[in-house]
Amino acid sequence: MKIFERIRWLLDLLKNPIFDEMMDLIKLPDFDDSESVRAWALEGCDVLDVGADYTTGTEIDDEIAIRIRLAIESDPLWNSIWLLIHGEDDGTLSVSDSRVMSIADEAKLSPSLIFMLIKLGLALYKIWKDRQENK
Repeated sequence: MKIFERIRWLLDLLKNPIFDEMMDLIKLPDFDDSESVRAWALEGCDVLDVGADYTTGTEIDDEIAIRIRLAIESDPLWNSIWLLIHGEDDGTLSVSDSRVMSIADEAKLSPSLIFMLIKLGLALYKIWKDRQENK
């Protein structure tokens, strides 16, 4: 399964009602705290690293995993990503958005991948926010 298909599968999973049940087993970070989300995302990178090492014999997914980690570890890139994830999505964010393109260019990753990761972050943020409001 290619990286984009994996991310698309995960986004589809987030829409599934069974995911709400699974959320009790998954510890989401405090989305009001940038460093909490960053640490959680870096833990996700650990999983991505293992998956990249063991799912294919190619180097490209290993390189993508490394670049995603470096983007999260980079203060300027993380701040840009954080602002897009933490801000309210008005539905205008797209692959060709200058902010997405800038992050992709600096991280040396595909704008499509950056866009999908940001959309994943937005979906998780929405789930977290909904859970906070329903406590």
